[in-house]
Amino acid sequence: MAVKDHVLIRITVEEITKKLQQHLHFSAHSELIAKVVVGQLARTEVGLEQLYKSFEGIEPSFKYPLKAQVYLPTTYTYSWKLDKVKMEEADLLFQDHVKGVIVDRDEFRADAYRLEYSYIESGTGEQKVETIWIKEEYLKSVSRYPLDQ
Repeated sequence: MAVKDHVLIRITVEEITKKLQQHLHFSAHSELIAKVVVGQLARTEVGLEQLYKSFEGIEPSFKYPLKAQVYLPTTYTYSWKLDKVKMEEADLLFQDHVKGVIVDRDEFRADAYRLEYSYIESGTGEQKVETIWIKEEYLKSVSRYPLDQ
């Protein structure tokens, strides 16, 4: 019988969080733990920023609430699908921006907003709905006019 070279252990994120909190106070392994946590968080765009802010008691926040209407430049959409002429006629496109609604947010994603927008498909002329995850910096408030500000 062959000896396994690894073991699969299932543990909840909550259990891991509690364990980390217990170990960081007076553990002989605190340096290693910190190295691993920071090393993993450094692989994400927002991980280390959020860790550093948490040291100061700053919680992640959002500029836009759920159900907010925002504009998104077509550059960040599947623009090859868009019939821009028909979309302008249908008031779905303004200054090369689609109008969308924020349907979800995730504070731990670099693309923190889930945006839903309608478009008219090039070739078929059908109106469809697309949902994408997008970074806050690409969104513009609907109340902000003109968009080039």
